[in-house]
Amino acid sequence: MNRLALPLLLGLAGCTVGEAPPSATLPPSVVGSVADPMRASVLSSAYVFGHPAATRPVDRARGAAMVEFMAADFRWNPRWWEYSPTVGLQLDEARAELRHAYAVPPGAPPQAVVDAMVAAGAALEAQDEAAARNTLATWGFPTPDVTLAALSVARPLPVAARATSLAQSEMMRIETQDRFSGDGGSSGSHP
Repeated sequence: MNRLALPLLLGLAGCTVGEAPPSATLPPSVVGSVADPMRASVLSSAYVFGHPAATRPVDRARGAAMVEFMAADFRWNPRWWEYSPTVGLQLDEARAELRHAYAVPPGAPPQAVVDAMVAAGAALEAQDEAAARNTLATWGFPTPDVTLAALSVARPLPVAARATSLAQSEMMRIETQDRFSGDGGSSGSHP
């Protein structure tokens, strides 16, 4: 990479040279045995926010964690560089919509939001609402009851639906492009 481009990219990501961009990771409990958390997040979150009526509170909590992860990951993970820059902008907008919808504390670091939503989702899956409430309070959520009430409602979140759908479309475009290009002479044509 050009040495002059790095400070520009970091500046666009809201960082300075020598400062790492805000990042987040997903625990294995969210993506299961899948070796690729980015791919799992794209597919799962696109389903969760594209089909809200077919989801449970635990799915919505994990979907919010995945969007938080992807929005942070987009800024530094080179795997996203093939994606349209619009994906990153829309993931940021989706994160803002979800943070507002689920009463996430303003300025919460991405990893704290991921951890809180994953832990609350696990408690909800175990049908322990008190543990979910305590988890959110421990992570600094000012109104855990508001968050739990929002997670319990299968309502459309159009910005998150649009962003995750775009991420999925871009992932499929890239995978298809990679599959049918440079494969030893098929010239991009389908078999």
